[in-house]
Amino acid sequence: MRKKAFTLVELLVVISIIAMLLSVLMPVLSKARHQGKTIVCLNNLRQMSIAASSYALSFNGYYPIAHYDEVVGSAQINYNWDFTVTDNNGSISTRPGSLWQGDTIAKVQQCPVFKG
Repeated sequence: MRKKAFTLVELLVVISIIAMLLSVLMPVLSKARHQGKTIVCLNNLRQMSIAASSYALSFNGYYPIAHYDEVVGSAQINYNWDFTVTDNNGSISTRPGSLWQGDTIAKVQQCPVFKG
């Protein structure tokens, strides 16, 4: 009586076929992931343009100022249209800028692939 089982050669053939299929699929999956991040970035830019248009409608057609600095006491404040940075003797804090009127989700302000 003979047992029915895979031989070593058959098993190696199946493993090599699976490896070849994975080598074909990995670049495709990587490209799809990159396209997804690109779409998120474009959507973030769209949200920023909507916020800028909304700001201009609220302030008689004027867009927010791009950048200005101010010293208040011992704090250096850098106002930007998208974020405001306060440096108080080395203690740095960041908050949404004038475009967002103090309220936003931080992830909207950067593309997901940006490292910085």
